[in-house]
Amino acid sequence: MDDTMSTGELVPPREWRGAPDDLVRTEGGQRLHVPACPHLASDVRTATEDERAEMPVCTWCRAELDGNGRTYLKDLADAVQRFGVPVANQERVMAAMRGVEHDSLWMPNSRSYVALGRDGQARAWFGKTYAQPSRDEVVGFPDYVAGGRDGSRGGDALRGDVCPEHFIERPVTGSCEQCD
Repeated sequence: MDDTMSTGELVPPREWRGAPDDLVRTEGGQRLHVPACPHLASDVRTATEDERAEMPVCTWCRAELDGNGRTYLKDLADAVQRFGVPVANQERVMAAMRGVEHDSLWMPNSRSYVALGRDGQARAWFGKTYAQPSRDEVVGFPDYVAGGRDGSRGGDALRGDVCPEHFIERPVTGSCEQCD
C-alpha cells in the first residue's frame, strides 16, 4: 500500500491504490465503503481500526463483501476467460497469479475484478489490465491506466480551441460551427 493510504490523506476513489475490498470512508461520511462503491462521490481515505469497529458498512458494499451475487469459477484459466481479460493480457495474469495460494476464485456482484481466496478471504485480485498478487503489489499491464475504475483509457484527450467570437469549443478540425 502506498504512503497515501497509510497517512489518511484523502484521494479520489478512482485513484485508490489499495485492495478492492479495503474499507474506505469520505470525510464526514456516516458509512464505510469499498473503493468501487457507486455511492462514492467525493475523496476517500482508509478507514481507521476504530471506524471499522464502530461505523456501519453501506448496504451495497456489505452485499459485495458478503459475497451476494458472487460467481465462483473453477480455476484460473476459467476465470481469465469468463472475466474477459484481453488475449494480450491473459498470460500476464496467469504469470502474476501463479504463486498465489488459493482455494477459491470468484467475481463479485459488481463484476469489476476476480478474487483469489483462501479460507473465505480474498488474497489476490486481477482485472482486465492489471494483477494484484497481494495487497501491496499491483502489476499494471501495458494498457493499464492508473486510477481508472475499469482500467480503461480516458476519453477526449484531444480538444479543440474555443472560438474567440462565439465562445464555444471548436472541433479538433479547428472550424467553428457558428462561423462556418
